[in-house]
Amino acid sequence: MPFDYMWQFLPYPVTNQEFYEGKTQENKTKPFFDFRDSIRVHLSKDSMEQWISTANRIEKNGMKNSMIFDRFHHLKSEIEMSKQKG
Repeated sequence: MPFDYMWQFLPYPVTNQEFYEGKTQENKTKPFFDFRDSIRVHLSKDSMEQWISTANRIEKNGMKNSMIFDRFHHLKSEIEMSKQKG
């Protein structure tokens, strides 16, 4: 399960909670997610913007285990170090 739901390549991404509950079937009651467009926009951004948007998606999808939590905090550290370098 990718940390960032954008990389699930699904129009109705699975949350981490749903994954842990075994609810991985497509759920069209959720809002449609255009992952192709989101990836295109993501790749057009600079590194800082990519880190920020990735951290936001990870946080939004839920940090259900230590690996996800560690990845989130690594991104936050990268963002802060980049801001300090200015």
